[in-house]
Amino acid sequence: MAREVDKAEMDAEALIQATEVIIRAYGKAIETSPVTPGCVADIRTLPYSKDKIKSALVLALKFTEDRTMQNQLKAGYLRLADYQENVGPNYQVIEGDVIDATNDSDSADKTQPTEELRVIASWASTVNEEKRQLRQELKELGFSS
Repeated sequence: MAREVDKAEMDAEALIQATEVIIRAYGKAIETSPVTPGCVADIRTLPYSKDKIKSALVLALKFTEDRTMQNQLKAGYLRLADYQENVGPNYQVIEGDVIDATNDSDSADKTQPTEELRVIASWASTVNEEKRQLRQELKELGFSS
């Protein structure tokens, strides 16, 4: 029986350590990245998969009583939406006046957005939808965002 308890304690300690490593690596990636809120970056720039990062953040949220830390963890959870597949090596700016922006070409219809603006609008839509989903996940887990 004592061996089972010792193994469970070792497993719990290993889980805590792994969670800390994942969260620290993700935090460092956010701090050192040129990607700021309002931009989207390729998911491959994350140090771990979104699922691993989400699991680590949720575990930390469950055991953190400090409100400031909880808010930071929730913000990090929502920030995962800023990382998407197939963005490529350069991040994309997605904030701005996409709806009213128009093509500057004299020959083109001034009300039609440029291809670049369509791409920006598409990324913005993808990121906003994922943020909505992540907020819902936090809510379902009991962590209002």
